[in-house]
Amino acid sequence: MALVGVFSCVQKPETEEQIEKVTEEIIKDATKTVSEKHFEYIDGSFPDLPWLKETTGRYKSILEAGSLTHATIHQCTYKDGIGFLLNDCVECADGGFVLINNQGVSVCCSNGWYNSCKEFNIDLMNTKLIWEIQPNPPVTVENLYKQPLAVISKCVQGKWILHKLWDGMNHYYDWTTFVYISEKGVAVTGNEGINFTFSYSWKKNNVSSPYPNISPYSTYVMWNDKLNRGEWSFFALNADMLEVNLCNSGVYTLIRVRDEL
Repeated sequence: MALVGVFSCVQKPETEEQIEKVTEEIIKDATKTVSEKHFEYIDGSFPDLPWLKETTGRYKSILEAGSLTHATIHQCTYKDGIGFLLNDCVECADGGFVLINNQGVSVCCSNGWYNSCKEFNIDLMNTKLIWEIQPNPPVTVENLYKQPLAVISKCVQGKWILHKLWDGMNHYYDWTTFVYISEKGVAVTGNEGINFTFSYSWKKNNVSSPYPNISPYSTYVMWNDKLNRGEWSFFALNADMLEVNLCNSGVYTLIRVRDEL
């Protein structure tokens, strides 16, 4: 069974130029896999310090390259005033922190085997988290189709690879087709001529269940406004494996791709 036939229910753009332009935009939005959290500073705003902004930017780049897993910055007080505790390996067994003063100069460090911070009287009981970054963890939502739209939309966005499809009778496997889902569009790229995009809005609609033991149900569907029909709906998400009901023609399993991490 040719996979290109599986996706034939989706309208293709008229030209290759359109495909390339729209696909580039969707891929850019869909591959934002890093979760960056900013927290309130002690005076109500994130500190406007050039060295701190440079540090957070560097941490983000290192994480995207796969050399960092989880980093935090805490604001603290110590004997000379306000300081910042930088930890670039939160889960490490011998992890610790570096104390940086308000001017961005390293004061001391502490980890599992060395501590040069004792004389600086850091108030470790009253630190405040002001910045954190870590990869989005694998997500499981078994009954994704029952969830509110905000949950469904958040869960399905990203870069995926087509693992297998089930047409009701047989399973077909494929590791060459990539699916990019952004907030407003879908792009599919692969071999066998599978290159297309479509834009969508969300619409609540009745969907036939892909499984015989589950009755038809109502869920949010990616709605092709141009063709006035539903394209994709989503059944379950299990540790980054997404079950897709594509044009009510079977079950399609996508696996999230984390190239950046």
